[in-house]
Amino acid sequence: KSLIGTQFMHWLIFHSQRTCGQEKTFLSVQPSALVPQGGHVTLRCHYRRGFNNFTNFTLYKDDRSHVPIFHSRIFQKSFLMGPVTPAHAGTYRCRGSYPHSPTEWSALSDPLAIMVTGVHRKPSLLALPGPLVKSGETVTLQCSSDIVPCGLR
Repeated sequence: KSLIGTQFMHWLIFHSQRTCGQEKTFLSVQPSALVPQGGHVTLRCHYRRGFNNFTNFTLYKDDRSHVPIFHSRIFQKSFLMGPVTPAHAGTYRCRGSYPHSPTEWSALSDPLAIMVTGVHRKPSLLALPGPLVKSGETVTLQCSSDIVPCGLR
């Protein structure tokens, strides 16, 4: 083999691992993706099956709602989100830069859904026209919940 042929093969193997078999990117959350309103979570962007944190990463929120802390920001190693509000609920993805090649950014991670609890009161269920229904009659079930006032959360 010639030196140029060997270098080309190394380049080809390296780039085929980055494109066809690009290292999987993961977004993880601790302690849980189910967060009480006012709580905090830590987000991390990983590669190599979650064993390596990206040195720098960006976060994207899929629903395009405006969370000012994410706009054009690069986070280092982890991001502490909180105190969370209903605006933080949604689907997130990350993209990281590799320590060995800071200008090379990974593919987007799979989506991670963050859900905020404690926003609504316990739901109630109402049967209309009433709770007693004869066989063959029509019944409508109505489920509702109120938002918990800010001072009571």
